[in-house]
Amino acid sequence: MREHFQIPFEIVRPQIVWAVLDGVINTDFAKVPEIIVFQAETSDVAWIPREGNIDRFYVRMDTKDFSMDDAIAKINRAMAPHKLTFDEIIWFSQFSVKESVAERFIAQDRIFLAGDACHIHSVNGGQGLNTGLADAFNLMWKMNMVINNGADKKLLKSYESERLPVAQSVIATSGELVRSTKYSDNNTHAQDYVKIVQKRAGNITGMGIRYGQEGLAGSRLFDQEVYDGPRSLRLYSLLDYSKFTLLIFGNAASVQVPEFVNVIKISQDQEAAKYWNKNSCYSNQAVLVRPDSYIEATASLENITSLLEKIKEHHP
Repeated sequence: MREHFQIPFEIVRPQIVWAVLDGVINTDFAKVPEIIVFQAETSDVAWIPREGNIDRFYVRMDTKDFSMDDAIAKINRAMAPHKLTFDEIIWFSQFSVKESVAERFIAQDRIFLAGDACHIHSVNGGQGLNTGLADAFNLMWKMNMVINNGADKKLLKSYESERLPVAQSVIATSGELVRSTKYSDNNTHAQDYVKIVQKRAGNITGMGIRYGQEGLAGSRLFDQEVYDGPRSLRLYSLLDYSKFTLLIFGNAASVQVPEFVNVIKISQDQEAAKYWNKNSCYSNQAVLVRPDSYIEATASLENITSLLEKIKEHHP
């Protein structure tokens, strides 16, 4: 599709090759729930706990010509004097790092690229699947607004302006991580890797991704605890991901909104509304939330009409 529509996609190949192993292990090294990066000349091995009794290992191999036994031997070299064997191998693969972001994500105002079609990178940081799903979510709600709710087609163009910078930041994060496993000015590869994870945590978790430079608008809605009577639940469980949500944190007059907007009132008083929270970070504010859980705009309770004007931007 990229070639057909002549969308540039220049690939950088940093000549770094990895093995990936998922399996059930047997080891005398104490298992912990955190990621471990082993320092042995370079940070060749990263150990990542997965679901159930499965563990994942990334092993930098430096050559494409290697076997699974070669990768396991390198794990044991990094862990020495501890030993590790696999009781069961669930998945084994190798990959050569490639990095690229498409010059544009939209062709002819009706062809949209998402996921690996428009950005590829190292698996370091585990951002590939999450980034692709976020691409799809961003595009889906906008298509729904245009097709089913009469929104102007210009809304679709914001898909590229929002997601292309995210893809570029993912490339930067994964690229910095993967290069730190091979290159270090002070031979502190593992420590360097951990510091990069800490620095880039917003990218790696996805919670630091935002559409806007500052303020609440463009940031992701904070998933706080709210109550339905005495029952505790999460704010996200109240959202309908096919609609906008107008969250009113406090007491305010009723407002009229289009069908594609849900209104949820969250009081500070348990007796005043179905949902309540005494100490919300959005107390005494109205928060308009997009279907993808990002904040479109906020206003004081006395100025909710300004949000109604914002809603009209998505309605004919």
